[in-house]
Amino acid sequence: MISMGYSSSFGIASLGIRLNYIQYRAEGFETQDYLTFDFGGVTRLTDQLTIGAFIKNINQPLLSDFGNERIPAQMVFGVKFSPTEFISIIGEVDKTLNEVTTWKGALEYIIYKKIFFRTGFNIDPNAGFFGIGYNHNKFNVDYAIQFLEQLQAGHQVSVSYRIKNKTETGK
Repeated sequence: MISMGYSSSFGIASLGIRLNYIQYRAEGFETQDYLTFDFGGVTRLTDQLTIGAFIKNINQPLLSDFGNERIPAQMVFGVKFSPTEFISIIGEVDKTLNEVTTWKGALEYIIYKKIFFRTGFNIDPNAGFFGIGYNHNKFNVDYAIQFLEQLQAGHQVSVSYRIKNKTETGK
């Protein structure tokens, strides 16, 4: 998958759109290519409350004429509440068409300015998460572990470096 997006902020809101090129390849079948579109937005209602929503695969391209199979649209709505500058509580509802709604919750705690502790859960499918992160200016390192009821633990590490800070771009 290759994606390209554009976003813009105005007032308390930010909106974005993304174009995705998706290629499916499986041995014994022909390669299939698709274009999908995503749209979403975030608004900070108060210093403590932020809400956001997005729709993924708005155009639902046809995968197969057999059974009118399509890439499903996915709708997500989330709320972030930050009662203090060190704690964030996040809730999310995720609905993919023709699938069960997934409810998610998370907590982030800033241990010491640049070190973050994170934990969360999913309901249906049931899963638990734990993570820790380090943020130093333009450099970030995050580690996460996921516990699913059917599978063993899954680990993920990410390292990122921002070329420009928000203050450098004027935003």
